[in-house]
Amino acid sequence: MKNLLMTVCLALFAVVLTGCSSAPSNSVEDAEQSAIEQYQAEEAAEQAAASGEMSDNL
Repeated sequence: MKNLLMTVCLALFAVVLTGCSSAPSNSVEDAEQSAIEQYQAEEAAEQAAASGEMSDNL
């Protein structure tokens, strides 16, 4: 009985130490990051278009 209890305690200790392999995903942060990336892509496209218009006028 004592050996079984010690084995269970050691197994539980090992599980606690290993934990989860990755941090849990947060849907709010993921959505915010997606919105930021979309905004940056739109801004880059606008800057590229503006740059092209300036080159055409020269």
